Amino acid sequence: MTSEPIATFSSAKLALLEMTLKKQRRGGAQSIPRAANRESALLSHSQQGLWVLNRLMPGSSIYHTPTAARLTGKLDFAALQQALDCIVARHQALRTTFSLIGETPRQIIAPQLSLELPLIDLSGLPEAEREAEAQRRLKQEAMRPFDLSRGPLIRAVLLRLTSSEHFLVVTTHHIVTDGWSVGIFHQELTRAGRRLSANFRFSMPIMPNGSARVSRVQRTNRSFRIGSSNSQRCRRCSSCREIIPGQTRRPIKRFAARNTRSLCRNN
Repeated sequence: MTSEPIATFSSAKLALLEMTLKKQRRGGAQSIPRAANRESALLSHSQQGLWVLNRLMPGSSIYHTPTAARLTGKLDFAALQQALDCIVARHQALRTTFSLIGETPRQIIAPQLSLELPLIDLSGLPEAEREAEAQRRLKQEAMRPFDLSRGPLIRAVLLRLTSSEHFLVVTTHHIVTDGWSVGIFHQELTRAGRRLSANFRFSMPIMPNGSARVSRVQRTNRSFRIGSSNSQRCRRCSSCREIIPGQTRRPIKRFAARNTRSLCRNN
């Protein structure tokens, strides 16, 4: 069989080639069934592993993913609170808890969730003690256990060092986020905070898929798994900027070193 360059193909041959490729793509793609109940879904494979580990080690902080951002400048607290609520409303995974229904663990997706943002004021401490106390609070917050059945599985705390310097501590459970998701979270928080602190009307479209879709994909396509080439291609898609559950492996415990002025006013 001889091969010839595509550049030499006639228009009829090109049309036939295009039709053949389209048929192959349609044949290789598997449809993903819609969930019968949008507020409940089976767990993905990785979530199932993490759920079992949580039952075996209740109260463990091994699968917590804490990050801390140092905010400098005059903080717009209302804009920060609104920005957090925007992101939680946008991403289904951040509104998800996990409960036994009968003998089967299921994801329970809350239609809405307003995230509390407690403010801990350390500005009254002597400067020499302030940073040490902030670090102690950061570690304490990272270790505080989550209840997978009650949630929320994301929490935020604001530490005030001075009137112009704060720490924003955000901790999530690995069952609803991964390292990729943490990056998305901080990018969106920066963007939302910048717009809201400038008094712009701002909203973010709700992502339609979330962890429930990951579970359905895995259960309808055995070749799909988190970390596979299919999954990685999905992550790189510009329209897939979505927070999804992490893998079962233990996450690296660290606080992200982040400095931002996007949630602060310049005056």
